[in-house]
Amino acid sequence: MPRLTITVTDEQAALLDEKAGDGGEYESKSEAVRTFIQEYERLSERVTDLEAEYEERIADLERENERLRNEKQLILNQREEHTDLVRAIEREQSREDRRAQAGVLTRAKWWLVGMADEE
Repeated sequence: MPRLTITVTDEQAALLDEKAGDGGEYESKSEAVRTFIQEYERLSERVTDLEAEYEERIADLERENERLRNEKQLILNQREEHTDLVRAIEREQSREDRRAQAGVLTRAKWWLVGMADEE
């Protein structure tokens, strides 16, 4: 293994002293640093995996969002069509009511010239 010389902050030196040697988790500072580097590599791989998972999840959510937008637009279009149909039925019912209430002369006039929408 190659030997390295590094400079660390006072806090980092205190951490190495705490983790290595007598009563520490590691037998030496070198072992602690190697373990820290291995843990860093493991965590870096995990971060990469999580990024890929999140990108996939974001793509799924974007597709779901688009599907819901399309569904919402379809519902709005159907609502508009239904509203138009209700209005047409109401107009037709109003014409039928007017026919039922009209006298013989009025109905004869409508038969000759057509019935106006509003009278």
